[in-house]
This record gives sequence, C-alpha cells and structure tokens, in this order.
Amino acid sequence: MNFFSRWMLAASAFAICAGLSGCGSDKGKPLSDYRNPSTLDSMIYYYGQVQGYDYLKRAQNDTSMLTEEQRRLYLDGVRAGIEALREGAKNEIYNQGVRRGARIAMKVMEIEREYNVTFNDDFFMESLTYVLMNPKIHNNGIAAQKSFYNLYDGIRNKHRSDMRKKAMRNLTEEARDLKLSKIDSNLYYRIIHKGSGEYPHPGDALYVAVDFEKTDGTNLGMPATERVIVGAPGVMPIMNHIFTSLTKGSTGIFATTADAVFGARAEISGLDSDEVLIITAKINDIIHRDEQSVEESETDAPSL
Repeated sequence: MNFFSRWMLAASAFAICAGLSGCGSDKGKPLSDYRNPSTLDSMIYYYGQVQGYDYLKRAQNDTSMLTEEQRRLYLDGVRAGIEALREGAKNEIYNQGVRRGARIAMKVMEIEREYNVTFNDDFFMESLTYVLMNPKIHNNGIAAQKSFYNLYDGIRNKHRSDMRKKAMRNLTEEARDLKLSKIDSNLYYRIIHKGSGEYPHPGDALYVAVDFEKTDGTNLGMPATERVIVGAPGVMPIMNHIFTSLTKGSTGIFATTADAVFGARAEISGLDSDEVLIITAKINDIIHRDEQSVEESETDAPSL
C-alpha cells in the first residue's frame, strides 16, 4: 500500500471519529448506530471499512497483526499520522516534510534491521539543518552522495563477510551432525544410493531430480527441473559441483549455504544468507555431449 493509500486510511479513520459524533467506544461503531449520517459521512465510513478489511487481509500473512495489541498500535499510528498532517494543514511545505520524514525513517530503519546497526537521528537532523540553513555554501550533493554510498558499501560488505563466516560455522556443525564428507569449503555430501558408470562432464545433458530443504525439513518449493546441461550459463556453480559428484543412478545428500546457492539473492528468496540448505540430488540419466543430437545440444537447458 503506497503512502497516499496509508494517508487515506488515516484520514478515513479521523473523519469517522470527528465527523460522526466522535469515537466514544474503543471498539468503534457500526454505521447504523449513527443518527442520520450524511452522504459524505457514509461514504468515508465505508472507505474506512474497505481499508480495515485490507489490513485484515494483509494480516493473513502475518497473524501477529491480528492480536488486539497490534491492532491498537496500528490505530495509534494512524492517529499520530493524522495529527501530524492536521497540524500543518494550512502549510503544504510542512506536510512535505512530514511525508519525506516518514519515508526517510522507513528507509533508515530498514537498513538498521538488515545490518543490525543503529543510527543517530540527531546527526541526521544536524546535517540536514546545516545544508538547508546554509544554502549558499551547499549547492552540490554529488560529493555527499558519493561519501554516503562509500560508507554504505563498507557496512554492507562487512555484514556480508560476517554472515559468510557465520554460514561456514553453521555448515561445519550441520555437516558433522549429518556425518557428511567435505567436498569443498562450502559443500559437504554423502552418497545414500550408489549408481554406476561415469561421472558427468561439462556439456553433458543430465536428467535429474533435485530437492531443496532447510535444516528443519521445510521444503523451499523450488520449481522442479528435470533436464540440465552441466556448465550451462543458467546452472548455478554449486549445482554443477553437486552434479559432477554423482554418477548415473546415484543419489546424494548435500549440505551448503543459502549464500553459496543464491548469493545476494538469498534474502529476496526469503532466506538468511547464513542458513544451511540440504539438497538431495539424483542423476537418472546422462547423455554425453557427443551423443546429443544437434537439436538437444542447441536447446537451452532450464536454469537451476
């Protein structure tokens, strides 16, 4: 929901309270309890209901939002937003500041949560004040922007390095518990069903069955890929390593990290980069490169 929609939710709640004889009940009231509501009152009342149902719909994905405490906090936030905007109702530049401040706070808190840091709001306001109150000596933000991103990259890189180290520790412990052998620093395995024949080589087409799980057994639900070509651009390097560790007909259980599989996309996939993933892989058949038809060899294999 964008800022305008959130503001309209706040405005609708305010209108219901202010325009319909106040909010005497802490549970709200049905429209039928109001005596002769006007068309506008009814309209904004129903809009408030629509937005309320939208909140409940979003809460289906986060049931903590359904507790009374969280619903009360949300209403308090709506009320605070209304009061902030009402204070500057006659001054658009003030409202611009309120809206920009909310966006800045959201961005800053997002960085704080992601990298486990805490910023000093007073430092931010000092710098903002210094620029706005001394406009003649501040006419170019490029240098400040460059400095900001240099420092931001430093924090991000340190966090990524720390998470990789933590991931390696987690992986070592999990591999020990599962009695897996080390293939590489970020990959351990154990063959649970022996196959026969040769190992695959780059360019070979494989018919495989692959399953991705977290250590608690939660399946990641990744799309099943039946055919891959070893070394093809769409195949993740860690998967190439897994496939070349198996022979035709063999099944192996592998442990690696979310970072090794997804890299910077781990969090987009809903995973922490220090999480350990368990991959079960089986090679059902191998079509060596020189055995493939022209059509097969020129066909792009699915990504994995």
